[in-house]
Amino acid sequence: GDFNFYSLLWDIFGRESTSTPFLLTLAKRGQLTLCTPSGTITRAFKGNQQAYISTIDHFWASTSLESIYKGVV
Repeated sequence: GDFNFYSLLWDIFGRESTSTPFLLTLAKRGQLTLCTPSGTITRAFKGNQQAYISTIDHFWASTSLESIYKGVV
């Protein structure tokens, strides 16, 4: 999903959002694993946008599922 959180786990610029620990706590409670590889760019510049590239779309899976990340479509 599109969380708009930054974390050292996935942000190539080393940014950390204040809400990230909450998200990671929820993921741990739900036994979710982040499957999006660190540094994957899911938001890039478009047209005249002035923003950082970032990883705002994450692929999470329960630990009971075997998953393979196949990139951004």
